[in-house]
Amino acid sequence: MNELRSHSVSKFMILFIDTTENIAKIALGKKSRLIDAYSWNAKMKQSEELLIEIDKLLSKNNVNLADLKGIIVVCGPGGYTGLRVGISCANALAFGLGIPIKGIKCDRDDKGIKSIKKIIKEGGKSLKEVKLGEFVIPVYFKPPKITKPKKNNN
Repeated sequence: MNELRSHSVSKFMILFIDTTENIAKIALGKKSRLIDAYSWNAKMKQSEELLIEIDKLLSKNNVNLADLKGIIVVCGPGGYTGLRVGISCANALAFGLGIPIKGIKCDRDDKGIKSIKKIIKEGGKSLKEVKLGEFVIPVYFKPPKITKPKKNNN
């Protein structure tokens, strides 16, 4: 993912987040064009590392949070914890910044740099259709396994 060179851009930025797998991915797009992307082996540390890595990506590209005009987050399918972390961060950032957020589903085959470019291109256009205040919910690989409470015989 680190194959793209970063450079300063005018400020109409879209943040992309994908924490559906052990390899987490984030990217910046300008309108419908990919500017920079980064991936790392998060291995169950998404909650510790995601915001730090987003901050690094923004700083590297001379972008402030206030420059973000939308967020695209992969909402699944994926693992329970990774999805919760990425989507929670994305929803909180979108709410706090007052910007639209768009959730997209991705197959495992749709995870490379070419796919991220396509997602940024299509997502940048579709963010215009999103109403402020909407939020994203996760889509898991399987339905949650909810155990029923044991009966109390007292």
